[in-house]
Amino acid sequence: MLSLTNIYYSDDDYTYIYNTTNPKLLAKKIQNVYIYNNIYTDIFIELTHKSKYLCKIFELYKINDIHYLIMEKLYGNDIFDYILNCHITEKNILKIIRQILKGLIYLNSNGFIHCDIKPENIILFNKNIKIIDYDFIEKIDSDKKNFKGTIGYIAPEILDNNIDLCYSIYNETIDIWSLGMTLYYIITKNSYYDLRINMNDYIHKINKFNIYTLLLDISNYKFRILLFNMLSKNRLCAEKFYEKFKYLF
Repeated sequence: MLSLTNIYYSDDDYTYIYNTTNPKLLAKKIQNVYIYNNIYTDIFIELTHKSKYLCKIFELYKINDIHYLIMEKLYGNDIFDYILNCHITEKNILKIIRQILKGLIYLNSNGFIHCDIKPENIILFNKNIKIIDYDFIEKIDSDKKNFKGTIGYIAPEILDNNIDLCYSIYNETIDIWSLGMTLYYIITKNSYYDLRINMNDYIHKINKFNIYTLLLDISNYKFRILLFNMLSKNRLCAEKFYEKFKYLF
């Protein structure tokens, strides 16, 4: 059992990330009771160790009735910051997208949807990527899923099928939409939507989404093909998407 007696605060007031007595591990305060009760099972923790593209979880830990998630400490930049400060080649962009797809394929094959793919949740670590932040994870077989995601990356069907912004009907292809918007950010160094807008304004804008307008910003033919298919209404799940378009990678 990992000792957290010397845990101390090391991040902002929202995410509650702490260092631990083990320099290779971090502790994250769990604030979502649904996730704690329904997602963070031994099975889920174990599967994070079987894909090199997922941030590893080691255990749940309880201190004074507060639950913490113990996970590996990743030394690297998230894509959001990395893209702003570094030049990135077509080859490396395609490598990043391929690895994210492989991480999603593994999650999907084990019955999970990430639900919050975005540049901030992709860490560049040891020349590869790691998908982080499982706070919005959903089970694929859930009939009624929680309404969740980040403005700018939420797929249209989550908004179209929502019930009072609490529950919605969707499947694993929502992660491909979010990946498309992440790819757009990587290419252009800009988010397609203003991330500061409120949910009602986002719903209004996404209802008018036109893929051909977005593609006006993109000249590379490989990226145009990927974006067109990631952001279409009839997009594929990660596994089928990768099989169909792996020739581009």
